[in-house]
Amino acid sequence: MVNECNITPILEHYGYMVDLYGLANRLREALELVETMHMAPNVVIWVSLMAACRIHGKRWENVGEVRQLMKHKGIWKERGHSKIEMDNEIHEFLTADKSHKHADDIYGKLAEVVCKLKQVGYAPNTSVVLIDVDEDEKKDMVLLHSEKLVLCYGLLRSNNGSPIHIIKNLRICEDCHNFMKLASKVFEREIVVRDRTRFHHYRDGSCSCKDYW
Repeated sequence: MVNECNITPILEHYGYMVDLYGLANRLREALELVETMHMAPNVVIWVSLMAACRIHGKRWENVGEVRQLMKHKGIWKERGHSKIEMDNEIHEFLTADKSHKHADDIYGKLAEVVCKLKQVGYAPNTSVVLIDVDEDEKKDMVLLHSEKLVLCYGLLRSNNGSPIHIIKNLRICEDCHNFMKLASKVFEREIVVRDRTRFHHYRDGSCSCKDYW
């Protein structure tokens, strides 16, 4: 870049390269680039590198060890929640939340949505559950993630065909990501989820992130 184009790299250029290395599963080269930068890497670059490790690592068996280490050091994972604005009011949901005044309707809608999505190939991805419980219990836990509850509330309270906007305080998990894609196609809705890392714009079964986040 410097020799051929006479362009001095700036922080954004390094960020693009780390992201590209991650997409190509060339993680060692991405790390080497970060370690040899002529400036201090910022949060965006570290997040890009960690996202690539997460997607390509597949080392769920080590997650429990990390969680135990975090607990030992007094570091706690922030509790996930999702929000939606309906009728000029913010509605917030936690995982398995039943505190909402329309909880019965929401859970009824969830059962309907899950049934319809299973007809087009949806199956709960229990690998995202990092607790040692049996498979059926893992499936139940996955299906009660806060963003799924918010989506169902949005489907109940909004007009057919109108977009649904959701805010998630943490990164959306792989199962909910797939759930949103399928729901956008089956219910013919545009669904926008703003999670901790980016905007996900779901339309007709696809996401704007191209399944990389």
